[in-house]
Amino acid sequence: MLEEYINLRKNDLSELKNKNKVMALVEDMRQQLEEFIPAGKHTRHSQTWGDDNGFSHIRSTFMGPGICVPLSDGGLVLGT
Repeated sequence: MLEEYINLRKNDLSELKNKNKVMALVEDMRQQLEEFIPAGKHTRHSQTWGDDNGFSHIRSTFMGPGICVPLSDGGLVLGT
């Protein structure tokens, strides 16, 4: 889901503690990504591989990698 890929700067986090603000940001990102790289965009990747996900590869290239760090009670969760 898109929520997993939104990168926030430290000063943005304090403003986004309210879930409604987070969801508004998620919807804004969805809208902007769809305008910038539409899901129906014809791509050479999709043509070459016979799939319809070339747009997602382009989007992920612009958004960059993500990382999830599990925290609990203010500390890093280690182990399995």
